[in-house]
Amino acid sequence: MDEALPVTIGSMVYIGANVICEAMKIDNFVIIESGSIIGERVIIRHGAQIRAGSVVPPGTVVPPFTVVEGNPAQVVARVQEDTHPLLVRELIAQFYQSVSDPQRGN
Repeated sequence: MDEALPVTIGSMVYIGANVICEAMKIDNFVIIESGSIIGERVIIRHGAQIRAGSVVPPGTVVPPFTVVEGNPAQVVARVQEDTHPLLVRELIAQFYQSVSDPQRGN
């Protein structure tokens, strides 16, 4: 039987709905969009963005400030380092607002 590995999740991480995540480490200011699958032992570096429905294969290291998508996920763009933390904060604020105000919805 395999032993579970510890998982580390940084600050200001947004994980969308229906994500399956077996990552080993997720750094700060990461966005994982809905429906993504993150394989075992994956490391997602600071400021990365995983687009909706992406499949990140086991053992992958997602570079910092990159956007990945697809199956298997591949780097498709760079994240704007100066505005990315603001985007993550806004996504998290929207989530908390929708939870506290069910009339607002998603």
